[in-house]
Amino acid sequence: MHTDIRRVAAHEVVDGDKILRRAVVEIVAGRVVRCYTFTDEQPFTEWLGGTIRIVNVDGRDVALWNGKQLT
Repeated sequence: MHTDIRRVAAHEVVDGDKILRRAVVEIVAGRVVRCYTFTDEQPFTEWLGGTIRIVNVDGRDVALWNGKQLT
C-alpha cells in the first residue's frame, strides 16, 4: 500500500502551547502524522509561510492554514 505524505512548511507551527519556528508538518489523509523544525530546505516540501495551527477535530490532529484544513 502506497501512502501519500504531504509536507508543508511555515514560519511557525502552533500546536497547543508549543510553537515551532520554521517547521514542517507531514499530513497523511488529512491527519497530521508529524511536525518538526528544520534548518535546511527539505525536498518535496511546499512552503506556505505564515502560521499553521494543529487542532484536534473528532479525535484526530489536523492542520489549519489561513482558516482552511490542509489535506
